[in-house]
Amino acid sequence: MSLIQACFRLFYIYVIVAMSGLFFSLPASVRAQDMKIEKLLFCSPRSNEIAPFYRDSVLYFASNRRKSLFRSYMNPQGELLYYLYQVRHKGADRWERPQLFDARYQSPFNNASMTMNAAGNVMVVSHGRNDELKAIRNSRHGDLLGLYQVKYNGKGWGKSSLMPFSKVRDYSLTHPCLSPDGQMLFFVSDNSEGIGKSDIYMSEQVNGEWSEPMNLGKGINTHGNELFPFYHISGKLFFASDGQGGYGGLDIFYTRRQGDGTWADPVLWEQPVNSGADDFGFYLSDDENWGFVASSRAQSDDIYRFERQWPTFDVCEPQVDDAFCFTFFDEGPYKSDTIPFVYRWNFGDGQSGDGLEVDHCFVGPGNYRVTLSAIDLQQNKEMMVVADYLLELQKTVQVYIHCSETILAGKPFECDVLQSVLPDMSANEYYWDMGDGTRLKGERVKHVYANAGTYIVRCGTVHRDTGQKYCSTLEVIVEK
Repeated sequence: MSLIQACFRLFYIYVIVAMSGLFFSLPASVRAQDMKIEKLLFCSPRSNEIAPFYRDSVLYFASNRRKSLFRSYMNPQGELLYYLYQVRHKGADRWERPQLFDARYQSPFNNASMTMNAAGNVMVVSHGRNDELKAIRNSRHGDLLGLYQVKYNGKGWGKSSLMPFSKVRDYSLTHPCLSPDGQMLFFVSDNSEGIGKSDIYMSEQVNGEWSEPMNLGKGINTHGNELFPFYHISGKLFFASDGQGGYGGLDIFYTRRQGDGTWADPVLWEQPVNSGADDFGFYLSDDENWGFVASSRAQSDDIYRFERQWPTFDVCEPQVDDAFCFTFFDEGPYKSDTIPFVYRWNFGDGQSGDGLEVDHCFVGPGNYRVTLSAIDLQQNKEMMVVADYLLELQKTVQVYIHCSETILAGKPFECDVLQSVLPDMSANEYYWDMGDGTRLKGERVKHVYANAGTYIVRCGTVHRDTGQKYCSTLEVIVEK
């Protein structure tokens, strides 16, 4: 059964009795210059681990690993069903043994994912709505997934209750994500009245009640699949899509909600978090320096932890626009009471100017022979060379940031550093801070500002051999 099918419904369930050996796998990792991504040790090639969610040093996820050596439920393709697990993070790459999540909040047959608010007192879980095998087999829709809300009562988690808009009979609601403040709930549905095969919806708390869900619209949802929304504290909404374009299969994108309530055009997240395989089920830390992603890049679906290896730039100066404009002046030692003359500058670029003090702009860097001569106006000939010197003009050594001339809130724009002047650093990486909490990398970057205003863009790089750091800033104005 494909990932998309597994995310929504189970048409028939079989029970088998079997015993299984134990399997172990070595971690797979990739280290880019500024990003390390590594498969978690407890992931196995003989099972799938998806839908990571992290809270208070505990990672929650869904897996179809065998949970019993004696009795297991399987789908018609002979694959084990998904259940929710939790595993405590002991630091670095050390994890405790994964344990089944609380059985009170799981279905015996079909489970998808879970989420919590930042306070840790509200939880939403997605699992099958039928607890009886006979009912599932007799239903033409199979075991539809629903959303269940659970609240912490001070002593423990209370009873789960099916959310009002989950009481539908012909489609699933799954992949819940609560905003950190718990006021917004994002989820996925295969409602036939939607835009594509599966769409992202949002509901908001209004006077203590959840509003009627709203489809995020055609800018976000495509005719393909949009899955696994994750709302970050920065205001970015991450999600997986196979209809937005990307590196192949499902890829991670992000968007922001604009002032008018619409959502900005999605931006493709970076590699190596995204790959040519299916990449989905995304979680990002508050500081955006590390997180988790589920991916099929190693044949099975596994959870990977990624971490930025991000340099710091303590000194970052406003960039200089090289104009190559100068004021040339001289005291004029030549004197004559009988011959009319003029002081004439020759700038070595085919241009000249008369007078002891002259302003001149060169078109660009280069070596220019500059002379000042006394010119006989009657015979139009040079009488005396007052000054003669070689002027060497070079561009400022710096990271030079160039961005689109017009930047509108909610619209993607590009910046680049292609005009930078740096010593033998053509292959180096560039690190961006867009001034709104977003970090990017590359010679070219694409970004969306959610709101109008003035932002300070920073971009730095580090010399591979010497370790010398270069960093510049540029003030950009974002219009409505």
